[in-house]
Amino acid sequence: MQCLCPGHDDFEGLKAYSSGDPLNRIAWQTVAKGRDPAVKIFSEQGGQAGYLKVNTHSANLEQHLSQVAYQAVTLCQQNISYGLQLDQQTIAHNSGLEHRNRCLALLAGIPATGGSSG
Repeated sequence: MQCLCPGHDDFEGLKAYSSGDPLNRIAWQTVAKGRDPAVKIFSEQGGQAGYLKVNTHSANLEQHLSQVAYQAVTLCQQNISYGLQLDQQTIAHNSGLEHRNRCLALLAGIPATGGSSG
């Protein structure tokens, strides 16, 4: 399995604090220096994960598909845009439940026979 995605904790910058921002993202150092509160922004916010790539020739195809499906569900829960690549088929970047279901349906359609040739 290959996921071309930045780490979910990649620091991107600071933005001015606004009501409702999570307190654990406040850059307390700026407050301690007497500046206005700022919130840390990480790459996952409004980010794009890249493509989940499916290897239909994986030695353990069932486990591989399970891992890709898990990543699709996790990215959906985090509202991160991602795409799916399977051989010649590509599902473009998107996010949301409909996109997740489309990706999972494509994964479910892969025949269970696969992996190492015997």
